Amino acid sequence: MDFLIRELNFFLQQIQEYQEIREDLSKKLQLFKKLSVNYELNHIQYTPDNEFMSTMINSLGLDYFFNKDLWIRFFIQNNTAYEKYYFYGLVGWRFKPPFGALYLIVNTDRFKDILINEFNNSEIVFLKITYPISMIKK
Repeated sequence: MDFLIRELNFFLQQIQEYQEIREDLSKKLQLFKKLSVNYELNHIQYTPDNEFMSTMINSLGLDYFFNKDLWIRFFIQNNTAYEKYYFYGLVGWRFKPPFGALYLIVNTDRFKDILINEFNNSEIVFLKITYPISMIKK
């Protein structure tokens, strides 16, 4: 038990020595009635940064609304600490507004594994459905 307490105290001391400075910037533009673009920049600086974890995260999103219940979204994100690139596409349809909806989502991830110095890819496609269920009779 003493070993766990010593390890916990060491861990807490290490956390207290670090300082995180975070700067965020975001901007959303409505280019057309049905098309909007948003950009976000997050700069995270750790002091000291012995493990080179300080990073800049860039995010760019594009939304197009065919109507209020049918839309597509594209999203790209980059994390400079891991040389990570994240791509995301979504088609959304609200068949029973506001909560009944169907989403088709495509996600791909590309990142550098620093232990073996190689890039890895991951691709996922999934379908999500939400449907309101009322437990109270009217």
